[in-house]
This record gives sequence, structure tokens and C-alpha cells, in this order.
Amino acid sequence: MKKLIYSLVITIALFSSCKKDKEIEEVVDVKTIQTAKLHVHNTVGNQAVNYSTIYTDNLGKRFNISLFRYYITNLKFIKDDGTEILSSTKTILVNPDIADYTLGDFPVGSYKGIKFTIGVDSVSNHSDPTLLPESNPLSIQTPPMHWSWNSGYIFMKFEGNSDTTSTNNGSLNQPLVYHIGLDKYLKTVQINSAFSITSDKEKELVLQADVKKWLNGVNLKTETETHSFNFSGTANKLTNNINSMFSLAN
Repeated sequence: MKKLIYSLVITIALFSSCKKDKEIEEVVDVKTIQTAKLHVHNTVGNQAVNYSTIYTDNLGKRFNISLFRYYITNLKFIKDDGTEILSSTKTILVNPDIADYTLGDFPVGSYKGIKFTIGVDSVSNHSDPTLLPESNPLSIQTPPMHWSWNSGYIFMKFEGNSDTTSTNNGSLNQPLVYHIGLDKYLKTVQINSAFSITSDKEKELVLQADVKKWLNGVNLKTETETHSFNFSGTANKLTNNINSMFSLAN
């Protein structure tokens, strides 16, 4: 009888131990962080940016795009309680030919939006790009994203052509050159749009950048150029439009 009781005690103990081990394993297996990436849609209204397409702006002016690139830095996810989680990817050079960018790992949970900067912080902005490895988005680029004649990066670079004819149905005869840089034009964008990160799958955020909204209020017939230090009125308009050009879709 004693042997039977002893055997039952051992069996119960082993069962209890196995159950606890299983519970511990289940707790360990639950992910508390998840990988996130950014999928960027560069558009002109509801049309994708394409270097072979002719577009119209909000005033009906015709134009095309031959180059469009910009820097996203200091990207953060904003939790419901206001806590900001910084992406491990410090700098993204957005190119319409590349849609997906890795952001790193973020805590599982609910978020109320994201925040990021268009441009490069002052310290980095006045550093030497030739000292950086080729893999760094702030290294020397082709086409250039750094002014050779001025210490600083071009935060947002747009080039193309517009139709300046009175009938607005002629050739795209006027070059458009919008190079936004300089410390004073660094712009922080916050998008309030709720989303969740779950443990079961990678999170993809879809960011839309609408060139038509960025060009809003800019006359493509008369305001055809800015390198930020000149034609500051055009540079101010384009910088002020940065907030409205970005939206988040989930």
C-alpha cells in the first residue's frame, strides 16, 4: 500500500512538473516584438510616380518627373500612451524604384501613429559623405543627394519639365528643379493613424507620398526652380506642403 501511494505521488509530481515546463515553454514562445517594414507609394494624385508619364497639377498644368528622391530619418512609432519607439533604421533614401524598406523590430501592441523627419539632422547635414561606407544612404549617391558647392544634403530632390505655353497643350519645354535642403528646411511629420503590431506576422506600414499635394500652390509656369538658398518663396511653399503630402494606409 505504501509503495502504491509512493508511486502515485511520484506520478503526480512528474505530471505537475511536465505541465509547468509546458506552460513555461508556451510563455517563452509568445513573441513580444515583431519585425516591421515600410512600403512607400509615391504618387501624383491617384497615379504612381513614373518617369514616362505626363501629369497635371491642381491648376491643370502639365508636367513630368525625371527624378524624385528624399530622405526619411528619425522614424518613430507612437504607442497609445504616447511612448515613441525609434526605428533601428536611422536613414532611408526613398526612391520610386524601391518600394520596401526595413524598419527593425518593435514591441507588439497598439499604436496611434508614426513620426519622422524629412531631411538630415544638423550634425549629419554638415558631415563629409565621402567618409561613409557605400551602403550608408548618406554616402555619395548617384544621382547626387549632396551639394558639391555647399556643405549639406538635399533633403528632397525633384526634377522634371513643365508646359509653360498659354494653351497648356504644347511640349514640356521648361525644366523644373526643386532641391530642398539647409537646416532651416528640416521638417518633422506626424501622422495620426491607429494600427497594431501582432506577434503572428510581420507588420507592413503603407506610406503614401503625393507629389500633387507637395506642389500645391506652386506655379509650374513661373516658379520653376529653387536650390533652397535662392527663390526661398518656392522653397517655403514646398516645405510647408510636406506635412499634407504624406498619409498612412493600413
